[in-house]
Amino acid sequence: MVRYRAMRLGVWLVVAAPALGLMAPQAALAQAARGGMLDCLPIGQPLPKIPEIATQRTSGVAGAANLLRGTILLANERQRLVMRQPTGGGNVSGKPGLYFVCQEQVVRVFRGLDAKPPMPLVPQNRIGDPIPGPTLRARLGDIVQLTFVNNINPGQFPYSIDQAENQTQLPPSQQTAAGCDSSTSGYPTAGGDAFPDCFHGSSTGNIHFHGTHTNPNGTGDNVFLEVRPSPIVNGKSTVTDKTVAKPFNDFFKACYDRLKGNAPLEWPTNWSDAPLGPWNLPNSPDQPNPKTWTGQQALLLQAYDKGKIPSQQLWPQNLQQIQQNLWPQFYIGAFPYCYQIPEKDPAEST
Repeated sequence: MVRYRAMRLGVWLVVAAPALGLMAPQAALAQAARGGMLDCLPIGQPLPKIPEIATQRTSGVAGAANLLRGTILLANERQRLVMRQPTGGGNVSGKPGLYFVCQEQVVRVFRGLDAKPPMPLVPQNRIGDPIPGPTLRARLGDIVQLTFVNNINPGQFPYSIDQAENQTQLPPSQQTAAGCDSSTSGYPTAGGDAFPDCFHGSSTGNIHFHGTHTNPNGTGDNVFLEVRPSPIVNGKSTVTDKTVAKPFNDFFKACYDRLKGNAPLEWPTNWSDAPLGPWNLPNSPDQPNPKTWTGQQALLLQAYDKGKIPSQQLWPQNLQQIQQNLWPQFYIGAFPYCYQIPEKDPAEST
């Protein structure tokens, strides 16, 4: 069995035959808090199976490919995390005495909306326990189609990534690093990195794997994508799995028809390719087309850029890549992935 891990996501792609079950820490809900501390779970909790999204097998249909189809949600959640604290005594053989406490933390989480067993977000008035993102279970030759939705509330990560959200509150000397994650060691300035080529972590996300030997560009296994959170209106995300269902379903159908039996194909290659595009209007090439998904993305990016200093705006970065007939880097709220895992070459030894 070979596993390829999506390093930033907590999502696993498992290519296996046969498939083996995995186990995860027990998930529960904590309610009682005492002086900032929470009751920890008792030792010896049972380990339930990690939720998974598995390929649906096709049988009896000539030329059909098996399909892994699912939705991955990136959001934030209140969780009870176990932390180690030194005690005042009890040292043994030079090792400091330790005990474990549990505290509430707001963390970003990955949920498979159609995973089995279900893994819904913990309600906002409750506190959950950590559990890994879903396992994606596929075999060689399968087509992977994923809807990735970013519904993080960046206001709950005010001191971390994407300082462009708060750049007007930053001293002028720090505004050059806005849009990048930063640290007390002087990164990104000390590392020579500058927006947009710098580390993004707490509210920007993507799904990528290692070792799939498939399309690394466009809507494939693309590590360079940066999906920002959906706009929030009246406390609710405006981009959800339901709002993108129609354009993504149309794209997944077209992608399936093109990819089956042709895993190395790189498609789509730019924002002009239907059905996701074209992004612009036929008679006004500089104006976004509100009827296509890439056109809607252009409008969302332009709205995101309002009020931000020019050097930190996302749409000019995308437009430069579009004009070079390349697949652009930045997105708002959601992104569709579609690629085929290659079959094993019969000429290779087993």
